[in-house]
Amino acid sequence: MPATMTRACARRATRDPRWPHIAAALADLRERHRHAVRIVDADCACGTLLIETVRYARALGFTAIEGQGVADAP
Repeated sequence: MPATMTRACARRATRDPRWPHIAAALADLRERHRHAVRIVDADCACGTLLIETVRYARALGFTAIEGQGVADAP
């Protein structure tokens, strides 16, 4: 994926109204010295928010990250 496309996806994800809650929850877990996290996006659609959440978790220092997206499409 081209870098410009990746940046555009990241901007879209961080503008999502859920992003502040996600970022705060991940930061809280890291402050409590957690190294592993499992992230489930129950309405992932194209997965942009889930992918950026996983990237953010890695940037915070999580070393074991599981991401699972569940789409409503048949």
